[in-house]
Amino acid sequence: MSVEIVPYIGYPIAFAAGFLAAWIFARVLRPSEEQRGGTEKEIYLKGINFVLSNEPDKAIEEFTKAVRIDSSTIETYFALGSLFRNKGDVGRATKIHQSITIRPSVDEKTRIKALYELGIDFRKAGLLKRAIGVFEEVIHRAPNMVEAYEQLGSLYEEIGEWEKAFETRTRLSRLRREENRNVLAHIKTEMGKKLLEEGKEGEAKKAFKKAISIDRGCVDAYISLGDLYFSTGEYEKAIKTWKEITDVAPAFSFLAYPRMEEAYFKLGKFNEMEGFLRDVALRNPSDPYARLYLARYLYRKNHVEEAVKELREVVDSNPGFVEARKELLRIIVDKGLKEEALRELERVLETDLTYKPFQCGSCGYRSEKFLWKCPQCKRWDTITLKGKEAP
Repeated sequence: MSVEIVPYIGYPIAFAAGFLAAWIFARVLRPSEEQRGGTEKEIYLKGINFVLSNEPDKAIEEFTKAVRIDSSTIETYFALGSLFRNKGDVGRATKIHQSITIRPSVDEKTRIKALYELGIDFRKAGLLKRAIGVFEEVIHRAPNMVEAYEQLGSLYEEIGEWEKAFETRTRLSRLRREENRNVLAHIKTEMGKKLLEEGKEGEAKKAFKKAISIDRGCVDAYISLGDLYFSTGEYEKAIKTWKEITDVAPAFSFLAYPRMEEAYFKLGKFNEMEGFLRDVALRNPSDPYARLYLARYLYRKNHVEEAVKELREVVDSNPGFVEARKELLRIIVDKGLKEEALRELERVLETDLTYKPFQCGSCGYRSEKFLWKCPQCKRWDTITLKGKEAP
């Protein structure tokens, strides 16, 4: 059985487009033997107008009046519940949806809808385990309900139940007839990280390799597998694994640079790191991290002018790149270049150093650190480095 549910979006106008579109037709516009009186119709229409004009308090007042006139109107209760939740009054939303689930007269489709909304209420209230329990019941009653699988998969990820998250996301992919390889690979990688924390290195390695087989572009898996090799002293294997990132996802190469630098140091192969960085900087001159690490390497070899040149070009293209600015200033100060240091300080004072270089392409969330999953919209692989974007 497949049940259509309009998921909670978070904005009254979006909610109105879902629940109320069908409700307006059924309750207000369609003539029938049960046509409501003029006063009740006016109340309904006023409530709808308040929803559409983003005045939830007034809409709640009108729909409450409608419920008093006809307490059997389930659609109105759903409308009220969503409005209360959108307004932040999750407790009242929860009571409304719970009251619908225990009504003996409601049909199964309506009960499932109420349970789904109740799960959303619990999630918004931070009661994640209760939300999971409700969504599991929804899926038991409606095994093909895509929206419930979406909520459940996301919740399992949130609490770190990676095996269940993988199973749920796999089922969701089948229902949607979409592969979602990148999400499954990330979850498999998280399973590997958890195994590694438990001291199960062999199983963790298998999980990381499985993640790469699921999605060859899963940088998270390459990083984790390389880290595992490094921790066991297999530096050549670690470098080889991290190098693959520059081929499969060059935009994320900056995550490999500090790791490779340390591995080359362990092997005593410093010149190979320079060659690697020069090659990456040549292939992708807009990669500020490649040029930052190249500048650091050049400075250690006492090639001061070349290092300063690299850093100057980086900060000119990326004014808010704090790491590059700090490195440039440090080199200038170390070499006793007082006039140049003063000029650089003036430039720093004119720069917005609160710039966050990583941004989610889905919701616009910005971060100082790179994240595989956006904490705001909860989507994987949407955060990227905004290389040349002005702060």
